[in-house]
Amino acid sequence: MSSPVFDLSYRNALSSKLLSRGPWWAIARQILKVNLKKRGLWVLTAFSGWWYLILIITVYVFEQIAVQGQGNGIHRANTFFQRVQWGDQMLHAMQFGQIFLLFMALMCGAGSIANDNRSNALLVYLSRRCTKADYLFGKWLGIFLSILIAYSVPHLFFLLYGSLTYLDYGFISRDPWVPLRLIAALPIIAAIYASLVVGISSMFNQGRIAGAVLAATYFLSNLFTKAVQMVLMMQMFGHEPDRPSRRQMAQDFAPAQGFVNMFHLSIDGIVNGLAKHVMGFKGTNYSLLQNSGLPAIHAPTLGIWVGLALVVVVGSLGIAWRRIRAVEVVQ
Repeated sequence: MSSPVFDLSYRNALSSKLLSRGPWWAIARQILKVNLKKRGLWVLTAFSGWWYLILIITVYVFEQIAVQGQGNGIHRANTFFQRVQWGDQMLHAMQFGQIFLLFMALMCGAGSIANDNRSNALLVYLSRRCTKADYLFGKWLGIFLSILIAYSVPHLFFLLYGSLTYLDYGFISRDPWVPLRLIAALPIIAAIYASLVVGISSMFNQGRIAGAVLAATYFLSNLFTKAVQMVLMMQMFGHEPDRPSRRQMAQDFAPAQGFVNMFHLSIDGIVNGLAKHVMGFKGTNYSLLQNSGLPAIHAPTLGIWVGLALVVVVGSLGIAWRRIRAVEVVQ
């Protein structure tokens, strides 16, 4: 038995003046309007920038040490400011915020096509002046813009804040291309997640199931690749996982940087790998403390990970293209 049409958000828009710009824009615009009104999306946006809060507090503390301290205190503060690579820290903020980016994608797009499948609404939409290409591109664009706007807020805020506050600490001078690198990286990241959620959503008739599959794909790929990487390191370097110190892990991990790092084969690993190249990763770890001994995972081979990202994007959209078709409503 068919269920009631679930998503009516852009049904009226398909017969409005927005059609003059194309049905895809009417669909994308309505999806964007609905998503940007979700309070939960902005809560996730705030949480996704938590690393910047840590960074701002740390810089403030060292500024106070430099102002009030003497001798060794001033030396420690100056050493800290000379060591910070701002582009790398913004990359680490993207990495730490990816878990919230996943939830943004789930909130914006898990039910985008699945709910239409559930209600047999595709027969209604595709019978209008709306082709399959209009429908798919409109869905993808609406979700892409929703994710991009929400995810970009903390990063662009810190870029503006740092440009006004940390110029004396080399915020721009150490890498003048950081603003352009960031503006290039954010759409790439949003496009990967938008494509993935659209493709998975098209495979199911329930938005919640599509969301669960996407979350499972994200977490299982992360856990599996880390486990495989650990096994490879143990076999190649004789590493014994008996709770080693961070410094020992860094020393053991260093020779593996020339090999394929399995971590980058996960969903967030592919995104991180591409972001490292776009942001011009200089190889500093996320620790703000000197001599922490934490390892920094170097950027993977660019060509391979561009190919993997294209496989994810094109493959997901290809699945959606095959799944989107008008079928007769079965009573």
